[in-house]
Amino acid sequence: MSSPINQFRAMLGHRAFAALLDQGAVSLASFGTGILLSRAFAGAQREQLGLYYLAVTIGILIMEVQNALVSTPHMVTAPTLKPERLCRFNGSALIHHAALSVIITAALGILAAIAPRLGLASHQPMLIACAVTAGALGLRNFARFLNFALHRPHIACIADWVVTILQLAAILVLIKIHWLSAWSAVAAIGAASLIGGGVALLLSRSHLRMNLSQSWVDFRENWRLSRWVFGSGIVWNIGTNLYPWMIDTFSSTLQAAIWGNCNTVSSLGNPLLMGLQNWMAPAVAHAYTDRDRPRFRAFVLRSALIFIALVPPVLLVLGFISNPLLHRVYRDPTRNTLMLVLLLALGTLVQSSSFVISRGLFSLGRGDLDLWANLVPIAVLLAGGYFLVHHYGAWGGAICLLIAQALSTVVRAMMFWIVAVSPAGSREPIIEPDEVVLQAEAI
Repeated sequence: MSSPINQFRAMLGHRAFAALLDQGAVSLASFGTGILLSRAFAGAQREQLGLYYLAVTIGILIMEVQNALVSTPHMVTAPTLKPERLCRFNGSALIHHAALSVIITAALGILAAIAPRLGLASHQPMLIACAVTAGALGLRNFARFLNFALHRPHIACIADWVVTILQLAAILVLIKIHWLSAWSAVAAIGAASLIGGGVALLLSRSHLRMNLSQSWVDFRENWRLSRWVFGSGIVWNIGTNLYPWMIDTFSSTLQAAIWGNCNTVSSLGNPLLMGLQNWMAPAVAHAYTDRDRPRFRAFVLRSALIFIALVPPVLLVLGFISNPLLHRVYRDPTRNTLMLVLLLALGTLVQSSSFVISRGLFSLGRGDLDLWANLVPIAVLLAGGYFLVHHYGAWGGAICLLIAQALSTVVRAMMFWIVAVSPAGSREPIIEPDEVVLQAEAI
């Protein structure tokens, strides 16, 4: 029988433990940065907190695009390749990341240049910082999931803890020298991401063989896998992360700051939700291959109900801790925020339930239907977003988002219920059985 010391060493060396430590680093960076900035941006500087949370939505979009076009196809395909071919495929993914970073940087640079004409002159420094750091955020994200795909989570873990330590230290220094703003916070995050991503890439250099002509061939093959994931993910991102921008435009930047703080507190259960999603997604794909259609349909819907069952305990916990967190830890003086936190948390749980059904549609080869379901939140946003946000600020945004997520889940479930037993819905699955789901996390 092995000794407790040997068992402890084995646990430390296990990939699952490294992945858990890595998620801890990412979550600590996200929550820690939000707390430091919320405490620092007080009084006349409060609008800078709202601008920071707008930058967070841009960071999420950057990682969503990269995950859909680069990291997800890479993670799905990598286990099927022999070592030499895998090195070339890894190199192709790095080239894809670099090209995508150039495109994103150029797009954000154009947006920053025309910001005054769009009535966003006060946002221009933050947008410039987002453009400059886009490649660094993408590099950190790419290197992280590259090492997960290569079954080297300890490398990703080391790099992400480097990012977390440097990011929080940089924010503290900026506070100390009275040079903190939304744009300088974004710049600090970008610098930390560049160093951490560079470390991870340096430690992975023996696994990379770059070839431009091969990278184009690999991209065309990846596009067959990623086109619906990309389209659906971008539409979903627009339908959810556009709310802070609407609040900023039709209410105020201060309301965007309130939204950001309440949304951060409401997402305290996200590590659990993301862990469940990352476990359920491959389980759904395997169930598609192992069961007939009626049993597969029942499996997916039962899995989705797990997230609904989490609603009472999550809301109960948030009911006790949200006000102390916001008032004492975040030093947010806003009153009557409890219901806003609960509305946002409920929306997140509904969306998590919808995510499992989405994986069922992808397994059936019906990513096109998932894309149509993701258009529902945009339709709700266009129909009621302006009225609710203009009159009720962050509260109106939370109500509109919850309605949008609930309707989208109902539509997606109805589509899945129909095609899961219909021979006409049978196609080649878009998501392979061994897919690992990638979730973007706030910067």
